[in-house]
Amino acid sequence: MSVISTVAPSRCEQPQPSALERAALAILRALERDIEARVRRRASTRRIRHAAERGYADGRADARAGAHLGILPR
Repeated sequence: MSVISTVAPSRCEQPQPSALERAALAILRALERDIEARVRRRASTRRIRHAAERGYADGRADARAGAHLGILPR
């Protein structure tokens, strides 16, 4: 009588990672998620910063234009 295995042979031959290796992988994944979140956050604030700088520059240009006409800036 033969025994039929339900697990693929290649799966049985693969060594299982140790607890230390699993912990290291978990830490690396957490660091990767943290870095990705920081990059996304920085990219989203960069657009806001550019818009704020543009508004500031436009305000200064308006103030300079008003100064040429003798109008004091607010």
